[in-house]
Amino acid sequence: MVVFMSEEITSRKNDVVKYATSLLTPKGRKKEGAYRFDGVKLFAEAYRCGVKIDTVLLRSETSEQMLSEMDRRCAGWREELSARVILIKDSAFAVISEENAPEGIICIAKSLDKSEKSGTIIRRENFSREKSFNNMRKKIMAAESLRDPGNLGTVIRTCIAFGVDELWLSSDCADVLSSKVIRSSMGAVFALDVRVKEDLTEALVALKDEGYRILATALYRDSVALSKAKLGENDVFVIGNEGHGLSDRMLSAADLCVYIDMYSGPGCESLNAAVAAAVCAWEQKRQTEK
Repeated sequence: MVVFMSEEITSRKNDVVKYATSLLTPKGRKKEGAYRFDGVKLFAEAYRCGVKIDTVLLRSETSEQMLSEMDRRCAGWREELSARVILIKDSAFAVISEENAPEGIICIAKSLDKSEKSGTIIRRENFSREKSFNNMRKKIMAAESLRDPGNLGTVIRTCIAFGVDELWLSSDCADVLSSKVIRSSMGAVFALDVRVKEDLTEALVALKDEGYRILATALYRDSVALSKAKLGENDVFVIGNEGHGLSDRMLSAADLCVYIDMYSGPGCESLNAAVAAAVCAWEQKRQTEK
């Protein structure tokens, strides 16, 4: 059950303010084993997906309106959520908010145990999602060295939209727990299994023994146009870095290289990585659901 703290925080030097601020950095998130996200929509998405929200920070000046909105979006959250709710005065809240016009709510949740290096990033309780193709096989997409948080968040949102069950990432991708990734995913990150692999290429090669096929998105060797590739449910698309694409090692490990057939010419050399992921996921869904 939610516990409303009686003391209102007014000082910018308060330990709660310092704690919330520290979670804006990768180092702070790793040290505390926690992450944060701003906004009532993300609160609602996280709650519905069973994310273990530990603390809710509310700007005291607008707390009543915010609590009413939270009740409207998530009936029963006060009884079902085990968290503390803390009111923070506007002057102190401004220090921890990332937004120019903050809604007045910041949530803090615990990340997965550090020991599970290849496990899901975000802990959920009693949450499951319908299988995309009505079978028991997991549908997987992968990304190597995807550095832009906005792109990664959009890829995560795309995965949910087209029925991908897991997104595998190389360890040098943008931090999934950064507020920018969570925000750009529009909360989709709470519903997707995102797994960071110490050696993504090796992990994908191991999938071949389970009947998966690795498809590198690159114009390389005997690459095939996406529209002409015969796709199956067990195909894993690998999206590359925004500027340099996929590594030579990944390209060599792939079973097939595919490119998106498109008009070419000045100003149209390639697609954004997140857009490419969406086109590939849509084409796979189109072909496998015929």
